[in-house]
Amino acid sequence: MADGWAGTDGGTECGPSAQTAAGVLARPPLGVTANGSLGGRMAADNNHRTNPLSSVDALADGNHAGVRKRISDLISGLPPKAVRDLLEYTTAKTNGGADPSLDIVKGILVDFLNRRRPNRAQRLFTELFEPVLISDPALLRHNRYVPGVYQRFDIGALWGELSRDAFPGLAETAQARVDDLARAMLVEDALKSPDLRRMQADMRCAALEHLEKLRKSRSALGKFMTAVNEARTAAGSIAGGGNADAARDTLPPLDRKFLDDVEEWLSFVEISGAVIKAKLPSIAYGQDQAQTRTRRLEMLVKSTDELRTKLAEVSDGTRHYLILPLTAINVKQHYLLIAGLIRDYCSDHVELERLSEALTGHFAATCTDLRLALEAVLALDARSGTPPMMVPDKSRKDIDRRLDRMTRALSAIVASGLLEDQMAERVFSHYWRELTRYLSNRLAPAVQARLRQGMKWGTSVPPDRDDIGWLTRFLLRWHDAASEAAQESVFFETWREENLTSVRKALASLKSVPEDELADGIDYLIRLQHITALFKVQLPTYFAVSSTHLAQVVVGSLRDEAEITGDRRLLLRGFIKLAKEEVARTQGWPNPTLVEVLELAKARDLLV
Repeated sequence: MADGWAGTDGGTECGPSAQTAAGVLARPPLGVTANGSLGGRMAADNNHRTNPLSSVDALADGNHAGVRKRISDLISGLPPKAVRDLLEYTTAKTNGGADPSLDIVKGILVDFLNRRRPNRAQRLFTELFEPVLISDPALLRHNRYVPGVYQRFDIGALWGELSRDAFPGLAETAQARVDDLARAMLVEDALKSPDLRRMQADMRCAALEHLEKLRKSRSALGKFMTAVNEARTAAGSIAGGGNADAARDTLPPLDRKFLDDVEEWLSFVEISGAVIKAKLPSIAYGQDQAQTRTRRLEMLVKSTDELRTKLAEVSDGTRHYLILPLTAINVKQHYLLIAGLIRDYCSDHVELERLSEALTGHFAATCTDLRLALEAVLALDARSGTPPMMVPDKSRKDIDRRLDRMTRALSAIVASGLLEDQMAERVFSHYWRELTRYLSNRLAPAVQARLRQGMKWGTSVPPDRDDIGWLTRFLLRWHDAASEAAQESVFFETWREENLTSVRKALASLKSVPEDELADGIDYLIRLQHITALFKVQLPTYFAVSSTHLAQVVVGSLRDEAEITGDRRLLLRGFIKLAKEEVARTQGWPNPTLVEVLELAKARDLLV
């Protein structure tokens, strides 16, 4: 098979190879350390900060056990990339024959990295899907089928059933052979050996034969899919801390369409796999500039036509050529490129249906994913009253990333013209309304309650001020995305005006401030300024020059000898401007407090 996808020397026919039929190879013991263990955390003393290779001299002196243990402990505290870099350095040294003792160090490093990959025969099988494999939690939890999606999680569950039903002996043989080779090399290098490539080809053929048998029996197919879904639930339960019910709720079951996609991919993997590996990296992201996107779209159309031609030589009528644009959206998330493909190039009904289903599926998944992320972090269902809403920095970045993805998918849906299609519009509206309902009925009111808490005079600065600011900006970003896509977000305009009205009321109700609390007064105004700034409004817009209490705070701040900068300066200059206009208007009977404000402002060089 071409491009290293399966066999060598021109490939293998479906059926067990001579090497596979030879029997299970003897499985060598794992581990190279004297005590049979490679683990432990890196100790905190300074001796463990040294380079592991500094202990090579001790290996030459015969102190193997102690030095092996020390090197193992050292590398256990390093990230895998650092261990890989160390392995490359050691390999270069051993190839040069600099020091035979480095072979022992190399063995320890190889064994450490390989221990992270126990399911080695499974890796051989999943490599067949490598160009299209993804690990996308949003699509994994999505309850609708999306064409051309091959999740690592799902292929792993499929492997479990195929290795038991379709090629059990072959799976054991492959695992033993990889284990044998992995004693001296990394697993990924071992998988490239010719005999394992032949086994990979045999796995592919056996899988196709088994799937073909399942196609002929509805009951057998049902049992197989039930077993695959149970394996997914079990794996999800382990990942979720043993909660099988939660795993079942968050992992919608796979259906027959998934097996159809798997069978189609395995049938044409030699051709489509090579084209995807060669062409997909040259296709830029869909959110690039329009000129670049047009050029990349032309490249995608040309490459898809080339794949169509190659597939037509081996199979009439297949639509598998769509795997290239489907991979562009599923693996690379080129939403705007696919939107252009749908709008400008799709005339075939099947093409339009498959690509539309993929794009709307991604949009729906990103809406749900964003809502679930907010629900998990904020836990609004468990709240009572107005407790602080703390959002860790890591969660903020994660939610911002999800919002960005949803925004790109939204823009692509609108640009593709799919909202004119009744079925696509129905899917779009359902998930958009679901997200909007959560934001308007749950998140926005909770944020508003915290904003009003911060508007109260005499209260300390809320501990979640930064978090509430971030959540308000999040809602603003969502509103901007909705507006650009011409989608309704009426509630946001009402919500925004209600918050600004609360600020105006807070200013109007500002009471006489004692002399010793004037500094608190200006801090309170700065707090209100931070709130209005979230809505792109400057607080001085709401200043009433007739407010004696507000003028009191301004006078006290101008008398303070502290340097006037930032928000404090902005607020004072805003009031000073109004005071200057008011004094000019009432020249005969100027307000003495306002006159004092102008005099102090002139002394502090703040006159506007």
